[in-house]
Amino acid sequence: LLVGLRWYNEIDDEGNSVWRYDSLDETALKQINAYDSTVFWWTLYLYPLCWIVLAMMALFSLKLTWLIICVLAIMLAGSNLVGYTRCSRDAKARINQLARDTVVSGLSAALRS
Repeated sequence: LLVGLRWYNEIDDEGNSVWRYDSLDETALKQINAYDSTVFWWTLYLYPLCWIVLAMMALFSLKLTWLIICVLAIMLAGSNLVGYTRCSRDAKARINQLARDTVVSGLSAALRS
């Protein structure tokens, strides 16, 4: 877990596809190296772009076999990008909710005493 995030897709009992997102807690997320995180996110965004360039080269040179491979790689890299982006949003939302719950419980405890 380089950036404290993990996502996966599973099929439930009814045959539906369900995306699951996991992340470290707030204190563990703060301990993640900022340089590693930056390299991870830049690589995550640049990887599909490289495949798009290769796909365009294959298209213009009419190498359809390579184009099929590039399209498949774009789809896989795109799903990874979408998964980590959604996971990051989910982690931020959970941290915000935890902070709100902590403030509310602190205020309600202060009002009771």
